Amino acid sequence: MTDKRTVLPTRFATPAEDQANLPRQEATDYSSALPVDSEAGRMHKPAAEGAHISEKVYMMPESFNALRRELNENWPTLFAQVGWCMAFDAVHFIEMMDGALDTKTTFDSDKVAAICHKYLNLLRNKRGLSDISA
Repeated sequence: MTDKRTVLPTRFATPAEDQANLPRQEATDYSSALPVDSEAGRMHKPAAEGAHISEKVYMMPESFNALRRELNENWPTLFAQVGWCMAFDAVHFIEMMDGALDTKTTFDSDKVAAICHKYLNLLRNKRGLSDISA
């Protein structure tokens, strides 16, 4: 019978050693050229003073809804695969869409509208339609 012993470290790792053991980041930010959602006037106009709560709550950008409609109406097989991730797992959704569209995109929660707009135009181009301007 072998003796199972746990060997405790004799010292803590240095910050450099901790950094070396972290997962590697993507070398290229493929979304760096995309506009940021929080730029003034990009997403929504500010709600008027005293406006109803429904006018103040941010849900998703219109490009998200347009992409969802495009996938649902024209790409039902792809939508069946990516639909859940589109709503609940953005990183996995981006990986799946990049695989389907043969493109590269870096996840950035501050660029949801631009990423959705990019995918919408790529899907429209595959159907022979022109781009929709942002």
